Amino acid sequence: MKDVIDTAELLKPEEPAAKKPAAKKDERGLSSAEFQTLVTELASDAQSYIDESIRADRTRATEYWKGRLPDVDQDAAQEDRSTAVLSEVRDTVLGMMPDMLRIFLSADGVVSYTPVPVEDVSLFKSRQDQAKQATDYVQNIVLQQDNPDSFITLHDAFQDAMVRKTGFIKYWWQKSRKPEFTTYTGLDEDTVLAIVGEDDVEVVSKRSYIDKSAVLGPAVCYDLRIKQIRDHGRIRVQAVPCENIIVSRKGRSIEHTPLFGYHEEKTLSDFTEMGFDAADLTDCDNDPDDTESIEAEARKPTDSASVTPDPETPQDSTSRKIKYSEIYVKADKDGDGIAELIRVVCAGTKYKVLEAEPTDEVQFAAFCPYPEAHEFFGQSVADLTMDIQRIKSRVMRDILDSLAQSVKPQTAVVEGKVNLDDVLNPDTSNIIRQQAPGMVQPLVTPFVGREGLPILDLLTNIREARTGMSDASQGLDPKVLQSTDKDAVQATFTKAMSRIEMVARIFAETGMKRLFRGILKLIVKHQDKARTVELRGKWVTIDPAVLDGGMGVVVNLPLGRGSPQEQLASLMQILAKQEQIIQTLGPDNPLCSLEQYYYTLSKILELMSWRNTANFFTDPSTMSEEQKQQVAQGMAAAKQGQQTGPAAPDPAIEQAKIASNERVKMAELQFKREELATKTQIEMSRIQSDANMRLVEIQATHQTTIDAENIRATVKANSDQIAATTKIIVEKLKPRGGADKGTGENE
Repeated sequence: MKDVIDTAELLKPEEPAAKKPAAKKDERGLSSAEFQTLVTELASDAQSYIDESIRADRTRATEYWKGRLPDVDQDAAQEDRSTAVLSEVRDTVLGMMPDMLRIFLSADGVVSYTPVPVEDVSLFKSRQDQAKQATDYVQNIVLQQDNPDSFITLHDAFQDAMVRKTGFIKYWWQKSRKPEFTTYTGLDEDTVLAIVGEDDVEVVSKRSYIDKSAVLGPAVCYDLRIKQIRDHGRIRVQAVPCENIIVSRKGRSIEHTPLFGYHEEKTLSDFTEMGFDAADLTDCDNDPDDTESIEAEARKPTDSASVTPDPETPQDSTSRKIKYSEIYVKADKDGDGIAELIRVVCAGTKYKVLEAEPTDEVQFAAFCPYPEAHEFFGQSVADLTMDIQRIKSRVMRDILDSLAQSVKPQTAVVEGKVNLDDVLNPDTSNIIRQQAPGMVQPLVTPFVGREGLPILDLLTNIREARTGMSDASQGLDPKVLQSTDKDAVQATFTKAMSRIEMVARIFAETGMKRLFRGILKLIVKHQDKARTVELRGKWVTIDPAVLDGGMGVVVNLPLGRGSPQEQLASLMQILAKQEQIIQTLGPDNPLCSLEQYYYTLSKILELMSWRNTANFFTDPSTMSEEQKQQVAQGMAAAKQGQQTGPAAPDPAIEQAKIASNERVKMAELQFKREELATKTQIEMSRIQSDANMRLVEIQATHQTTIDAENIRATVKANSDQIAATTKIIVEKLKPRGGADKGTGENE
């Protein structure tokens, strides 16, 4: 039987759900012993994860990078066999490194700061200027001037990432106290007392004398040299070896991991200088004789072969090596129910806690070329090419062994019939003594190594498909270029560069964004006074008090932009269109401003590797209104053709001049025609007269009757000559231009 549904009960409003009681705050929190246990367990588990899952792969990759095949030579090494190794891992990584460093060390950089959007237009404009200044400050001052080895830092981090899965960069604020020496001359007694009365001032030398040239008469003056200890602070950036990093096995990134740590070896003296008590470091190691890991030995094999001192030799206790660890762990240490990020300084293999303080950020940046989804460690270039290096090396060894056997074949001898000392003598002119013919014969082996050459080409193609590194990305063979059109070459080069651009974009989106974000936080937090620096040819004051520490970081490296040559060609087209718009619509048009035109010019210079664009063009944003007005007037004058100099001619006057010149030329041509016609008539009369005179002379000379036919023939010949001459003259009189063709025909 179906249950009856009560409609009134169904329409009854729901009562508010009872609130869950708030979690009670544990005022006690974690004790020192409990926190020590937590840190030790998390750090030991993270170290085990690295040792079991990551360290073996990175060690093998390092061996392949250095041109060794430990997993092949250990089992297959034989005497008198080829041990050649084709360094595919090294060649591929070294082929990618120049393009990677060129992208990240370009003038415009790969990342930049962006302001937080606000509704106030003027405030947003001011924040845009601050973001641009902050970007230039970090790129040109922090990463160049304050860290002159930043090129090597990026190089080492990228090499670790491409060979050993992940590269790491540490950034921190470094404090230092440095002495500064200052010399003063010609001081009076009151000034000297004021200077000496300042804090941390030590008088190095002082000299008093009488100054007779003083205005008020002779006076006692002092020359003073002082030393003052001043505090200095700078942001430091340094690459750290990946084998010194430990990560929780549950970690996905630096931001999302229960534990992230860094360790290195320090002496007892180093710990003492850092302010730690030596008594706390007596029982911090499980194994005091613990040596470096196999990964560190693979990177620096010479260090593992160092001579161990004699145990009986007296040792300095302050030089004892102790493992120093800097661990970032998320834990609710204060018992408020929220896990905080805590920076813990530990000593020894027991991870004995020496210092623990809350912090807001893990000051490390990680780079991985081929990340895996939801994993901290991804794939490296070495992971994609180690098997190819192993196979190609084995094939090459077989080819060389076959060549060696065919060039220097083995020798077969009949035992007891040959002098073995003669056979084993390597001299080419050696005499081999044998008791009968044919007792020594070479075992000729045909060379079959050429069969393996296509395999090498096939493996090269596989490597190109995996990594994108090919001959096209490093410059094509000139012979290939001769038979390939420009578009095909450019398409091949662009396709090869796309894989490198993808890796660069991954580096920019992960490591570089985190690095720039962390540097900005350090500037705002630790830089306590304004700093005047030179940026783009101008002196600018960077005041951390007005900088917004919450600015975002964006990547300026879009995929598919093409090669630098393609980018330069595109910018030149944009520049031409901008010039056309400005000349047509004026500099104050709403479509393209002078600032946008200057931006295009600066990008063209940056592609040409010129950092300081202010040496070539003036930024319109720095111009006064007067200067902008002059530029506007100049652009308008150029548009209308009213530049300084002779006035532009009137088109109507110019047309009248052209018509007048045409009439003058026609009159001159008509005069020449009439002159030639007169000369033709005179010439025809002269020829007729000459013909008549010749006829009279013939009759007078012979005094005979001339045949009428001969006379007529002579007259006809003269008439033909006159007609031919007339035709030639008429042809000369005919006009050659089409404008007066009709006139010539009428005549």
